[in-house]
Amino acid sequence: MRKNEKEWKKMRISETNDMIRASLPFPKKPHRMVMTQGVRTLSAHGKRELIRRIQEFKDFNIANDPYEEHDTIFVDMSEKKYICKIDYYDDDFEGFQEDGNRVFTIMNASEY
Repeated sequence: MRKNEKEWKKMRISETNDMIRASLPFPKKPHRMVMTQGVRTLSAHGKRELIRRIQEFKDFNIANDPYEEHDTIFVDMSEKKYICKIDYYDDDFEGFQEDGNRVFTIMNASEY
């Protein structure tokens, strides 16, 4: 794959991730969102605030986004750290597929 193709592919993946992330908590199927136990224990207001911060996250840089795919988000809220990690799956959600269906996992950093 040539450099321009790689750059275009990274840009397409990051734009897709940003678009789907903006649709949380209800991403368009087949994409999914999962909250771990540490996030599910937040109040309804706390969950809404966390999702809002994930949706609005823009501070991507080499330290938190080395592949420029916008697939990992770190959020500090109420003296706790949270992570939103995007993984790619095949159509059956059984294995990896590059630029496949997205699963957005939102977790307390202590659960990672």
